[in-house]
Amino acid sequence: MEQGNGFSAEGYDRTAHAEKLLAAGAGKAYSLAMLAESTLYTLAESCAMCARVIYWVRIGRVVFGQTERNLKMITGDNPENPTLNLLCAAVFAAGQGPTEVVSPLLEDEASALQADYWSSRG
Repeated sequence: MEQGNGFSAEGYDRTAHAEKLLAAGAGKAYSLAMLAESTLYTLAESCAMCARVIYWVRIGRVVFGQTERNLKMITGDNPENPTLNLLCAAVFAAGQGPTEVVSPLLEDEASALQADYWSSRG
């Protein structure tokens, strides 16, 4: 079975993004105090759906390489990646608790990985 966003143990699910699954699992396994001190690292900026889950679970910091805007430049209007023009920092800022965002880090390298992946989906 192919790996990546959209695939879960139950099969294909368009909402099964890695960040969402990781955050939901961490929310079940760890205390709020530990989550507040935790950092989620990801290749690309968390989408609005994933950011919502990260916020509700109360993970304290998110570090990513590639911005959502840069990812959209690579994927265009690909139906497999319906990118929203909404920064994860804006989702977090709309909430009541702090979630630190550190980004972009190594954006060129992250973009190259995404470009390779999306060009292979052709």
